[in-house]
Amino acid sequence: MQQISVQVAHASGPGQITTYPAPEPRDIVWSNMAPSQATIRTRDFFVLAIMGLLLFFWIFPITALASLLSYKEIKKSMPWLGNLIDSNEQVRAIVQNSLPSVAMISLNALLPFILEGNAFYPSPPQHSSNLEKL
Repeated sequence: MQQISVQVAHASGPGQITTYPAPEPRDIVWSNMAPSQATIRTRDFFVLAIMGLLLFFWIFPITALASLLSYKEIKKSMPWLGNLIDSNEQVRAIVQNSLPSVAMISLNALLPFILEGNAFYPSPPQHSSNLEKL
């Protein structure tokens, strides 16, 4: 029966598709085929913990940065920097109009890359494990 799939013509022209018999089951290292349930659970927990920590610790820098980047707050908390900003009208316009938006956009632009990197760590669900759940 094995030889039938190898001998059947899969394409009209010769040499277009080449088939080979499957390897002997004893030659396959079956433990390397899929991660164990413990490994999957550990990876899932690790990713969930990282996501929770990221969400928790992402709120503080964003909130602090948003409050510190207003021109009035800069002038109140760091008078020397406020005086430096006031010395040039162009710098003052950039700080008042563009700096808060650019800083928030830059920080929030990092978040998808962090989450994407984190998404590749857990092992993807296997087709056979989905069938076992039915």
